[in-house]
Amino acid sequence: MSIQHKNYFFTVFHYIFLIIPCNVEKALNSVILESYIQGVSTRNVMNVVESLGVENISASYVPALASELDARVKSFLERRIDRPMKFIYIDATYFKIREDGRYGNKALYVCIGIDSEGRREILSAHLYDSETEVGWESFFDDLKERGLNGVELVISDGHRGIQESGARSFLGAAWQ
Repeated sequence: MSIQHKNYFFTVFHYIFLIIPCNVEKALNSVILESYIQGVSTRNVMNVVESLGVENISASYVPALASELDARVKSFLERRIDRPMKFIYIDATYFKIREDGRYGNKALYVCIGIDSEGRREILSAHLYDSETEVGWESFFDDLKERGLNGVELVISDGHRGIQESGARSFLGAAWQ
């Protein structure tokens, strides 16, 4: 009975003093990073955090978190594609992006692969100035350099640049 009591005490102690603070910190970091991603200035992010009652966060905390996020995204986008993808979905969408203090439209190219077992995976996402045949060719070259192979079907909208660069990049693959 005392052993169960000690385990229960340890579980409660562990939850209250170890898990909850970690979750609060993760939640705070999520709020900070979401604000950063949405383009909120570091100063305004710090003001929001302080309004939540969190004090003594250094001015370098937000940039450090952002830098860590950038490194994780870069690692994800540069990872090796280690299995053949039978099908790839290709598309681009436009976003207003702040760059050098100015807002402008940029095309976000996205590729989702589906392997022979039906598993889907985001293979890549990159920003380009616009949707062009040259841009798509560069995007496809990057995917192939990272190991993309086995493509039997390229699925996309009717953008001519995708069709033509896809035909050159994935010889023998059908387009739909």
